[in-house]
Amino acid sequence: MTGGEAMVMAQKPAAGQALPDVLAIGASTGGPRGVLSVLKSLPARFPAAVFVVQHLAEGFAEGFASWLERECAISVKLAVDGARYRAGEAVVAPGGSHLTVADGWIRLTNAPPINCCRPSIDAFFHSLARERCGKVVGLLLSGMGKDGARGLLSLKERGAATMVQDQRSCAIFGMPKAAIELGAANQVLPLERIPAAIADLFGSLPAASARAERSDLSHRSCSPPCPPEL
Repeated sequence: MTGGEAMVMAQKPAAGQALPDVLAIGASTGGPRGVLSVLKSLPARFPAAVFVVQHLAEGFAEGFASWLERECAISVKLAVDGARYRAGEAVVAPGGSHLTVADGWIRLTNAPPINCCRPSIDAFFHSLARERCGKVVGLLLSGMGKDGARGLLSLKERGAATMVQDQRSCAIFGMPKAAIELGAANQVLPLERIPAAIADLFGSLPAASARAERSDLSHRSCSPPCPPEL
């Protein structure tokens, strides 16, 4: 199978099966627009916690989180060490720290870079695999290198649903390709089909366009450009 083909495996939870409660997203070069596309598809009352680890130039993580917050119905914040994560909220990894989770809490660490990255997608995915097991949906978007591929495999081996962006819709196919080669992806999808796949996995979702749920949305201005990536 090439990266341009969509591989789809049955992912809808069986009747009576618990729905996932975490959506974990990793991205690098070419990723910000993909992250925006996914988060804009989520309603304000999305029934799971959302995590984003995006490789960015130093000092731009806070601006990236603010940009997503302005553009999306779901609440988006920069991750804070020691905070609880919860459904209906997306948190973005800050620059210079690994984002991990432990016992329902967000943990930021200054451990050495992994795959030359800090934050590292692998560091986060591996922590989720240890913590959450089968109640996770893992998503790896456009990016150079291989960060996130082994972590996505770890999630899959523990029962998580996993998907990667396909070659045609990626700016850089490095990370998704590495994940595919490891057998880490249940689904390989073009970016425009990922929101529908997420909706299938999390059950029927209300339309994200129902922005009246967030009163501040009426004050939004035109979209600023994407923040600089690594």
